This record gives sequence, structure tokens and C-alpha cells, in this order.
Amino acid sequence: MYTFYKYLDKRYAENLIHNGEILIRPLNEFKDLDKFTRKIGDKKEGTVRFHPNGRVFDTANPNHNQSFATLVSQKIQAGRVIIDASEHIDIFTQNCFIYSVSQILDRNLQREFKYNSCVKISPFEEFYRTLTFNMQKSGFKILQTEVNECWYLDKNFDPSQELPGPPAFIKEKHFKNQKEVRCAWIIEGIEEKSLILTYPEITKFCSLAEP
Repeated sequence: MYTFYKYLDKRYAENLIHNGEILIRPLNEFKDLDKFTRKIGDKKEGTVRFHPNGRVFDTANPNHNQSFATLVSQKIQAGRVIIDASEHIDIFTQNCFIYSVSQILDRNLQREFKYNSCVKISPFEEFYRTLTFNMQKSGFKILQTEVNECWYLDKNFDPSQELPGPPAFIKEKHFKNQKEVRCAWIIEGIEEKSLILTYPEITKFCSLAEP
């Protein structure tokens, strides 16, 4: 059983706890540093760079060259999938939708994010399964999904190196203190913009937490 924490503004925390209102964002949206602080936004989100040729693969770009899947699919290790899957989903050429939480309850982290509230989600695996089930029930065609910890690594790779997992889960080392866990969904036919979803069924897994 896993317990994770979602940092957010108080009004959104209350909406999650009482109404089951949740916001999931496309990965590429986190590149917008005008919208997010540098503790949340990341210009390199979803990207890795292969040396010595310096070629950059951007999986947070819906129009990205699909040759990346062929190049990398044979280099993926078993990974550290903690809840849902025995194999990694194929987040190589498609933008995916993300919901992020932290493994730690920490006042300094809440301040770093510039939020004033935190929601405890437990058991997280049941929250995730209930959320995904209700997304499907309400008409979203989910092609693939995964929950995993983020890997905090230099994003420059030698072509001979094995990636630990999909680039959507690879973050630079200076984000390491956030101890992020991500839910990722590839959804067919959905415009690349944030989705506000309301599922009262997830409220039983959510409660207010005080760092």
C-alpha cells in the first residue's frame, strides 16, 4: 500500500477532497515557464539527448519524429514500475497526460512549490485504478498507462546506454528532492490541453495533510 502527497492551492485541495475534482496536464504544458515556476516547469520535460551526435528526442512534442521508438525500444530495462505494469508503456513519440505526486510530506517542499495546502492520497494504487476506471467509463479511450517513480539523471546519453525508462519519467538531478511519482496516460483523440475531471469516487482516498 502506497501513500503519496499532492501539493496544491487550498481551494483545489478542497475540491479534490470533497468533490473529486482533479487536473491532469499534457506533458508538453510543463515546458511553459511563463505558467510554472522553475521548481515545476522544465524546458527539457520529456526530452533526452544522445551523444556524440547531440540529437535531441522530444517525447513531449506531439509532432516528434517517430523513429525514436525504433531506436530506443530495445534499450529499456525492466525498470521500477511500482503499481500497474510489468513493462513500460511506449511513451516515446506521443505526448501523454500526467498527474504528479510526491513520496514525501515536507513543509520545505510545499514552500518550494509555492503552494499552501497538501492532500494525502492513500492507498494510492486504489486511487489510481479508480481514477483510470472512471476516465474510461466517462468515454476516454486510454491506449496505455503507467505509474512510476521519476529517475533523476543527466539527460545526455551515449547511444550505447540503456535508458532506465521512458523519457516522460526522466528528470534532471536538480529536481531530485521532490521525489516525484507520475501517473501517465496516453489518450486517443484528445486535444493537447489540460483536463479538469470530477469523479466523486476518488474522494475516499484523499484527506488533508499538514507538513
